[in-house]
Amino acid sequence: MALGRRHNKYNGLEPGFPKLKRRVSTSLFALSCLGFSACPALVSADESLFQLPLETLLHLDVTSASKSNEKIYEAPAVISVMTRQDIARYGGLSLRDAIGRLPGILLLSDGDIQNDNLGIRGDSVNLNNHLLLLINGHPFRSTPGASDAIRRLLNSFPLDLVDKIEFIRGPGSALYGASAYTGVINVITRKAETNKAELKFAAGSNAARLGSASMFVADPESELNLSMNIEAWKDDGWTATLTDVNNQEAQIPIGDDYRTVTVSGQYHALDFTLFAGNRDSDLFGQRLGFAPGELEDEHSYASVGYTHSISADTEVHGNLSWLHLNVNDGQFGDDEYVVELDLQHRASDELGLLFGLTSMKAQFDSELPILQNFETEASMLYAQAIYELSAETQLVAGIQANRARNQTTEYVPRYGLSHQFSENWGSKLLYSEAYRSPNAIETGTFIPGTIIGNTELEPETVETLEFESFFHRGQFYVSASAYYSKQRHLIAPQFNSNLLIVEYQNANERKFYGTEASFEYKANEQLSIEGSVSIQRNKQVGDKDLHDITTQPRWFAKLGLSYLSDNWSLGVWDNYVDDYRNTEAYSASKLPYNPAAESYHNISAKLEWLTGSIGTQVMPDNFSVSLFVQNLLDQDIRQHSLTTATPLNSFPSDTDRAIYLMLAFDLQ
Repeated sequence: MALGRRHNKYNGLEPGFPKLKRRVSTSLFALSCLGFSACPALVSADESLFQLPLETLLHLDVTSASKSNEKIYEAPAVISVMTRQDIARYGGLSLRDAIGRLPGILLLSDGDIQNDNLGIRGDSVNLNNHLLLLINGHPFRSTPGASDAIRRLLNSFPLDLVDKIEFIRGPGSALYGASAYTGVINVITRKAETNKAELKFAAGSNAARLGSASMFVADPESELNLSMNIEAWKDDGWTATLTDVNNQEAQIPIGDDYRTVTVSGQYHALDFTLFAGNRDSDLFGQRLGFAPGELEDEHSYASVGYTHSISADTEVHGNLSWLHLNVNDGQFGDDEYVVELDLQHRASDELGLLFGLTSMKAQFDSELPILQNFETEASMLYAQAIYELSAETQLVAGIQANRARNQTTEYVPRYGLSHQFSENWGSKLLYSEAYRSPNAIETGTFIPGTIIGNTELEPETVETLEFESFFHRGQFYVSASAYYSKQRHLIAPQFNSNLLIVEYQNANERKFYGTEASFEYKANEQLSIEGSVSIQRNKQVGDKDLHDITTQPRWFAKLGLSYLSDNWSLGVWDNYVDDYRNTEAYSASKLPYNPAAESYHNISAKLEWLTGSIGTQVMPDNFSVSLFVQNLLDQDIRQHSLTTATPLNSFPSDTDRAIYLMLAFDLQ
């Protein structure tokens, strides 16, 4: 069908132009060529990771920005893309490892539960309900439970089944509704290119062991395409050493144990995804009344959709998804059902239209007296128009009407202008808004003497203005962006002096602003270097402005170096994070028992002997072996708590040095 945009005059950009960015910091390439991290996912695994033309990068399609295929430099969003090849170059054990290399993302934990939070542009809350996760374009979201869904996807979704990751900075509520507040991450699964199986085994530090089996079925005659994975991981845990709330030194093992089954595929016009499993993870237990222990998670996710072409210019897609979460064998859990209906219409060569309807219902059930049962419904209508003024200039305008139970209708717009000044230089200017209604924990929590919910909370809103520009020439690519956000009625735990207890309240207005820059340079056919820098500031506006209200670092940087020879490859990645900030309000609510959360270099490295290079008579051609190292420098990685409900001033937030040996087989 002919829903794609007309051919841009720069689409044929220098056919032999050497490319290299796989890791597209499109968030910077986005403004018009968003491309600092993308490398096409259609390249076969045995093709050189460093011999891809930039032309291929510029033709990379993304789907998250407008719910349809479009070129990455035209997409009306600040968007980054990480492909399967990017993940392979630098390695990783979890989806969290890969996402942590994207520009503008800071890996965080909430203080009791490990690895369940991401900081985006200086914004983060302990429930991480400002970030929306998608699997193949559809929400993997727990509206009541917030970070419940995030920690399961980040820590147990199989990396072997990931084709690419699209990361949109800024509000996305105009298309996706609740939780698309400061960012959207879309995890897109692999499509089978041929019939084959893949096996992977790993073992390493902290008695870690991993087993993963994937199968891919491609049958052109029946139009069946199927990708499946079964994976299991278990480790005894790295040791977190800290001084607890009783001013006693504690050593707490932080380990994981999970098993998952994942299936995705297409059959004719039908598409489907299944992701189910369980995960047991250790807890810090920082809060009074909470002891270190284990959190038992179970999840079941199913999504099925159907696409129908009404005409060559009109396509309609319907989708039903369901997410069920269960914590500690039924102590609390939730179900979320989402129905989506989208209609794409190409009105002319210049004008593309999108109309959509989304209906969501969520229910939260708790056996614990500290949490109340909760049920909510919401409906969303949205429309978007993308108009090409010329081959170089594109306009976008969209709006969504959102109506949640017991809430007034909220309208959130988005506007955008992108322009390519030349084949080497382009820019985007974007404006968008988002909203979020209070969830079950924020309205119904009651922990005597510690924290209570608030049924009178107002919805949060955010307005964001963004600018992005990129430039490339020869073997060099660079991009830069700037943003300014204004949040109103932010829902956060605050001390109630009348009740002498922490209560969820609407905070004063908060402002977030900063810049990002990304680059890549290909020195030769083997060596490539890339990186990004994020500078972020924020403040809460009031009688006395409180700067660095989220206490996150003012800046952090990422640098990757990869080398490929005929026989082996090496990828080294450094996530540098500056000191966490301190404020009077933060210090007043914390026990200063632990060292400050200071700057650190979290370096990981992957060394791989390439397929068939170990000796054809000893090892089969379809065999590979690799070493992956986390926290190479064995740094003490600490962070600040994300909420006043946790009393410690800082805590360890990531593993000490850990080394893993991995064996992989491809079975045709």
